[in-house]
Amino acid sequence: MIDYWSLCNACEEHSFEYIGIDIIDWNYKFESQNPNPYRFIKENMIEYIKELKELDSDIYFFPKSICEIKNDDLTSIYDSFRTKRISKDKIILGISLRADVRNLEIDACTSEKIANSIIENGFICKSDLNKCIRFEESHDIRKFESSFIYPDEAKSLLDNLYNECS
Repeated sequence: MIDYWSLCNACEEHSFEYIGIDIIDWNYKFESQNPNPYRFIKENMIEYIKELKELDSDIYFFPKSICEIKNDDLTSIYDSFRTKRISKDKIILGISLRADVRNLEIDACTSEKIANSIIENGFICKSDLNKCIRFEESHDIRKFESSFIYPDEAKSLLDNLYNECS
């Protein structure tokens, strides 16, 4: 949902339809922002992409959890971008990378393989694949969307996350 909200703020002059695909139906969702409707599909993203006859989205977001995707599933993503018909003339990849050096290298390699799969499908990459935009400061979502209220259970979970995971 954070990517939907981000698109609403980044594309104020353009309308779009957002489709979120996740095996987890997260509790915390934003209200739909007119004129940008969204729908949520509770399904395994890998299986969803594998079942598509063609890829017809303008933008594909890959979260930091891209690192948690198994190698076989990553291969399915690469194969889909390389072999399936892509119906748009231009597509955009949005990929979040982890900050520490070791994980950044792994995530960058995965991201490059996705981009190269699209290039193998006949697209030209207009961006430098080695360039990364890094945000040094934390941006509290409320700075941009004052109506957002952090749920108490989310605050509690994050406050105790280190203790829960160690």
